[in-house]
Amino acid sequence: MAGLWYDKKKTRWIVSFKNAQGKQSRKFFSVKTDAHDFLGFAKSREERLRNNLECIDAVPFEEALPLYRAEYLSMQSQTHQRRAYDRLRYLIPSFKNKPLCEIDSRNIENLKRERLAKGLANKTVNEDLTTLSSFFKWAMKRNLAVENPVQEVDFLPKLPRSTRRAYTKDEIERILLNACPCCLPAIAILANTGCRLGELEHLKKEDFDVDNLILRIRHTENTPVKGKENRVVPLNDSLVEVLKTLPDGPILSVARKTFEKHFKEIRTMARVPDAIPHGLRHTYVSHLVASGMDLVSVMRISGHKDIETLQKYLHSTGIDLVPERNRVQFAVRIRCYNLTPIRTKQDKTGQNGQNEMTQNQGLMQVPAVANAERGGFEPPIELLTL
Repeated sequence: MAGLWYDKKKTRWIVSFKNAQGKQSRKFFSVKTDAHDFLGFAKSREERLRNNLECIDAVPFEEALPLYRAEYLSMQSQTHQRRAYDRLRYLIPSFKNKPLCEIDSRNIENLKRERLAKGLANKTVNEDLTTLSSFFKWAMKRNLAVENPVQEVDFLPKLPRSTRRAYTKDEIERILLNACPCCLPAIAILANTGCRLGELEHLKKEDFDVDNLILRIRHTENTPVKGKENRVVPLNDSLVEVLKTLPDGPILSVARKTFEKHFKEIRTMARVPDAIPHGLRHTYVSHLVASGMDLVSVMRISGHKDIETLQKYLHSTGIDLVPERNRVQFAVRIRCYNLTPIRTKQDKTGQNGQNEMTQNQGLMQVPAVANAERGGFEPPIELLTL
């Protein structure tokens, strides 16, 4: 029988239950509500096993995806719909021709190990598990699955976020120099405006106001990118010269996958092997911050809503702060302390061999300032400017 109790020593909730293989197991929770939710899931499964209840429809994993997309994902945003469906499609080889009602926690654990063996990050694997959990919840409502096997699988720990690298000016210019004619305008716009690649797909030449030197990025319901807010980006002189040579119509003249494929070849020729299209946006914002622009203006140009998102663009090593070192300084009075020499073990013992440690305890190192109170000299006072 499934049970729940609280461990006071380790301050955690423990649920005892029978897993999909019928073996007694335990699961630990730090939040009481999560433990109660899992307890209800374990009890309902035990009841189904006692009554020999099975799912009504044995539908394979790959056949259920189009139905899930039509019934559930269609009501979500286009960005969420595209990402969730693509993620589930990539998992089809792991569950090929396997009915949803036969997928258990062992299959999910095997999937997790396979994804980690391919070198994927913990965050990516956790997103796979979250998407699968939502998919199985929908399947349970449609009687395509009797349980959600993801509930028995532990998510991977969150690792510290790696800091993105901002490319140097020389690296950006090498990328632009080696760019092919079909991709050069798009790369120039990404590098000089910091817009997202998804935003670039929907940009047209009419969005660039060369007379007022601004770019108007407009978001619509069909724009599958984050942000969802209109903003204005200033145009620099280098980009204005490029815009004068462009024909009317879409800026990105090739498909997005074709552009990404060409970009990989361009970065190889430019000797910047870690460059990606989104890295151009990251570099643009990082150089804005390094140029001394106030963070509020940087947020307005980049389209960020909070300062926490902008913190990952701060690549300061401290060298750029040296010219600002004298903005605030206070005169500090430094006393020169002349410490008496440390007494050795022989000095601690008197002529009669008795130990003087107890009577001289605490006087091993006496500053000259203290000697002044007993008639000694007063050390000079110096002014140190920080």
